[in-house]
Amino acid sequence: MTQAPGRPVELLATGVYAPLPTSIGPLRYISELSPATYVLRGVRAALIDGTGPDWGEAAILVAMACFFIPVGLWGFGWAERYAKRTGKLKRVG
Repeated sequence: MTQAPGRPVELLATGVYAPLPTSIGPLRYISELSPATYVLRGVRAALIDGTGPDWGEAAILVAMACFFIPVGLWGFGWAERYAKRTGKLKRVG
């Protein structure tokens, strides 16, 4: 199985390979936009430290979901309408 070209950078930015406080400056700020960053922090805290859920980070994930899901649905709908209008997508069946 091959990975997409952007995947290693995304994993680096989320803190999979090293915790984020040790990462490079600009990469640290970019990582704050990825939901995977907050999930990894929570999983690490639960597995390594044995702590319960961090409700602040859970709230950030819920807020991101409330933003990214509607934006993603809107973007997909726009792309589908564009593809149908220009003939790049046909309905079969």
